[in-house]
Amino acid sequence: MRRGLFIVLVAAALAAAAAGCGGAGERAVAHVGATTITREQLDETVEHFGEEAAREGKPFTDTAAVRRHLLGLLVYRARVEQGAAALGVTVPHDAVEERLQSGGEEGDAGDKGDDAFAESSVRAQLSVEGVYRRLSARIHETDPQRRQARRNAALERWLSALPRRYPVRFPVRTSG
Repeated sequence: MRRGLFIVLVAAALAAAAAGCGGAGERAVAHVGATTITREQLDETVEHFGEEAAREGKPFTDTAAVRRHLLGLLVYRARVEQGAAALGVTVPHDAVEERLQSGGEEGDAGDKGDDAFAESSVRAQLSVEGVYRRLSARIHETDPQRRQARRNAALERWLSALPRRYPVRFPVRTSG
């Protein structure tokens, strides 16, 4: 009986490992809590900022420093979404679509990469707004200025705790 369970567990582990071994675009560049940030996501983010700079007539150079900075953005978003989920804050796809439509985001551009970037941006913003509402509901202060200050401080504490709760792990690079 134990041997059968062992074989099933090993088979499940191998299947999970095989499912995570996508092509070069699916290679992990970072792990944040339960979220994996892939090379493809980072490349799409770099491409988005390059296209945005071109639209604005500004120079953009894809350097290691730029990639580290944009990876930081993806890490922040992953932390926010996981932290919000831990508080029970969810962002329905309809809410993301509604915000995209009302904000005049890049939905008309037709580029799937830009759409994904815009959706990710809006999802992170709506997550922070939901967390703010959740944290604010716990604060009861008669003075409006003090109430606002305490609400802002609660959100700041929550945001500053995210790196401890959801540390970044970078995959070990192997040669070959």
